[in-house]
Amino acid sequence: MKDSIIEIMTDILKIEQDELLENFDSREIWDSLLRVEILFAVEEEFDIQFDEEELAELVTPQKLCEATLRKAEE
Repeated sequence: MKDSIIEIMTDILKIEQDELLENFDSREIWDSLLRVEILFAVEEEFDIQFDEEELAELVTPQKLCEATLRKAEE
């Protein structure tokens, strides 16, 4: 599942996986519009929904990935 999340991110960000992983805990890897696009794609792909409080916390690819994995297990 993590690989699928990473693939969504790299496709939308138009970067290589290595670059994403090097910046996995960085807010600088995306701007707000790309972040929202990734959030929507992840929610759709895994049939999950983040609430407003969760969205405020998903500021890095790593946090988004961890939250998606948790939410998918619920």
